[in-house]
Amino acid sequence: MSGPLRGQDPNSLSQSAEAVRRWLADQFSAGRLTQDLGAKLLAFLAAGLLWFYASEDRRAIIEQSYDVPISVRDDTTPAEGETRAHSGLTPGTIKVTLSGRPGRLRELTGDRIEAMIDITDLPEGSFNEPITVLPPGDTQLVSSTPDRVQGLIDTVQTLELPVTVTVYAPGSAVMPNYQASPAQVTVSGPSRVVNTVEQIIHPPVTLAPGEEQTVSLLALDAEGKPVEGLNLQPATVQLSRVDSGELPAQRVGVELAPPPAGLRVVSAELSPAEVRLVGPTAALEELRRVVGVIDYRAGEYQTEVQLLTPAGVEALDRVTATVRIEAVPAATASEADASLDTP
Repeated sequence: MSGPLRGQDPNSLSQSAEAVRRWLADQFSAGRLTQDLGAKLLAFLAAGLLWFYASEDRRAIIEQSYDVPISVRDDTTPAEGETRAHSGLTPGTIKVTLSGRPGRLRELTGDRIEAMIDITDLPEGSFNEPITVLPPGDTQLVSSTPDRVQGLIDTVQTLELPVTVTVYAPGSAVMPNYQASPAQVTVSGPSRVVNTVEQIIHPPVTLAPGEEQTVSLLALDAEGKPVEGLNLQPATVQLSRVDSGELPAQRVGVELAPPPAGLRVVSAELSPAEVRLVGPTAALEELRRVVGVIDYRAGEYQTEVQLLTPAGVEALDRVTATVRIEAVPAATASEADASLDTP
């Protein structure tokens, strides 16, 4: 719509516009701008200082060091039926120093920094290769120490080895019978390392009859030291106790060994006359009696009997003997021998 608003005085509109113009001119006059100029400058300076200190962390460049593990790249195509493996990295980590903004460096850890060696197509045996460090974004590499790493390249070997079952029963009169399931495990790794393995063991455990427990496995060398850098499959076995916990004892009679020359046993009473023996089943089955030895001398006395048991067999009872021993005169013994020689 053009022209004055309907019903409104044109003079009134002109006066209102003039009043607005004067008010704006008064607000933005030089006097208004310079009014309290010192306070305004101080406020501006304070705001500038706050911005400077607040943005200092983003503008600063610092250095920080990290312990970085070494990764190995091997894209070699192995021969048919063979696989390659590396071992003995020395060192396993290096010290890497990066520069960058404090906030960026604070959020980094050593495992997020890549330090790599490439052993692709290197022959089997020892190597000494340079380390390539790739700094993360918004950082720069300052230094890395050392700059080379040593190690070995080997073919992977796989063996089937039995699990050596360890029985731990301190103070027990019964020798427990443990079984491992599975009884054999697969050991794989660099052939140089696998060939040092002498046995696969588990930590000693104490099980009640019928009890089972999952135990971890450990590879040992000939000196009984742990062998590292191997893969055990499975890494654990189920150990179970299969004996009843009762003593597999067998009762046999006791027989005194004959006295030495010049002595004769007049009477002998053994207490007990039978003893209980424990040991391997095969050894016990062959025993019908056990021989006992005493300290022979002339007279009537009581003494302890020393039982002569086979290897691996033990007696559960102590035996004492009450004996009467007589000395045999040498002449009598000679006459007895002579009478035996007379036809």
